[in-house]
Amino acid sequence: MNRVLPLALCAALALPTFGSSAVAQPQTKTHWEPEDGAEIVGRKAPEFAGLIWVNSKPLTLAALKGKPVFVRFWLGSCPMCQGSIPTLNYLYKTYSPKGLVVIGIHHPHGVSCSLESPEKVDVVMHQWGMKFPVALDNDWKTINRYWTGKSARAYTSSSVLIDRAGVIRWVHPGGLLALPASLGGEGDSPAFESLQQAIDVVLKSNAPAVRTSAKPR
Repeated sequence: MNRVLPLALCAALALPTFGSSAVAQPQTKTHWEPEDGAEIVGRKAPEFAGLIWVNSKPLTLAALKGKPVFVRFWLGSCPMCQGSIPTLNYLYKTYSPKGLVVIGIHHPHGVSCSLESPEKVDVVMHQWGMKFPVALDNDWKTINRYWTGKSARAYTSSSVLIDRAGVIRWVHPGGLLALPASLGGEGDSPAFESLQQAIDVVLKSNAPAVRTSAKPR
């Protein structure tokens, strides 16, 4: 599993922090709220750092500005991450034609510390059936900026939805992000329903979309 241990990881980790700027628009209210991480909603999403791209050309938030972006941090040794892949594939298939960019970022931790090369991660991606762009965050430079750098977290495998202006609008604090039974998943999934509502909001926003390709190779 991916419970956070004291940050003595595979390599020395940089600990960049959020900038001070925040946008004072509230998260869309639904019957579901995250148990952790709600404080990052409304903050400007940090730029990606130190990523190695496995099946896509390098992507940056600067280049993707004008497009909503969904990011899932995942581990190759995490059953709950594996169980969340159908959700990510569904998002990619359903919403990428409408402009949503779906990205998976692997951050080695514990057993998955052996998965530090694109070739090894590519094997897991094929075993799990991942259809969307994937990058490696071997030194945790990006996940520290988003999630683990300043706060103790129960899980590291968080997800964030970023709007067209580059602001975080939704967060899932980690663990399983399951599809509902109506879509072939494992039952009731209020977090997924909340995510769908948030995606609908950011897709309907008026910011102009930038023509940027974000398809796996």
